Amino acid sequence: MDRHEQLELDIPAFVASRLEEDAARRLRDHLAECESCRELVASWTEIVAGMREGGEELFAPHPTVAALREFARVLKPGGRM
Repeated sequence: MDRHEQLELDIPAFVASRLEEDAARRLRDHLAECESCRELVASWTEIVAGMREGGEELFAPHPTVAALREFARVLKPGGRM
């Protein structure tokens, strides 16, 4: 893996403010010169913002097997209840 690829992998942590300061500084320096990485930062910024604004639903517990079976049992043919 080359240096550019490693910097790309650091972008999600950078956007989430979870990158160590030395690594964040290296990435900021790189961003000053690399448009494709700036575009990745913009994309990840939108993703992180979406997760902060309601993304907790992504991490809600899954329904139990019993609840899924009950849902399937009452589901009428054609996918309607």
